[in-house]
Amino acid sequence: MAGTNLTVLRGVGAAKAKKIEDAGFKDVESLAGADLDTLVGAGFTEKAASALIATAIEEVGAPVVEVEESDAPAPDAKESDAPEKGGPGAPDTAPRHIGADKTRASMGVSLKSSKKSKEDDDTKRKAEFRRQWEGGANPSTIEEFRWVKEFLG
Repeated sequence: MAGTNLTVLRGVGAAKAKKIEDAGFKDVESLAGADLDTLVGAGFTEKAASALIATAIEEVGAPVVEVEESDAPAPDAKESDAPEKGGPGAPDTAPRHIGADKTRASMGVSLKSSKKSKEDDDTKRKAEFRRQWEGGANPSTIEEFRWVKEFLG
């Protein structure tokens, strides 16, 4: 079954898609699980490679790590038979690449969760939309329509 075409990603045209395919990633799903070093080795800068991976993950979600049958505990296995936390059978929860935390932060995903930071983010988004709206942009979400009503209000 064919995956999602690479050209659906923002900023990826035919030439960049060919370069990504030459690196061994044939679709968006495989690019979402890509190793940063592989893309850098294919001629992308670290920043561009990180952005490509983040965009692919945004498009199709995080890659699913399949567990081989030998790694999975038997249905009748006892809790003591389970692999130790962080042992060889433990799932990989590490970021997919070195810049993962930096990428998450640049995508607007807060690494700290607090009510105050969410309110600050909402205020910033509202102010940015107002600037764009005053420049002629149209609202595209219900939240933006509410803001326009508030601005006119």
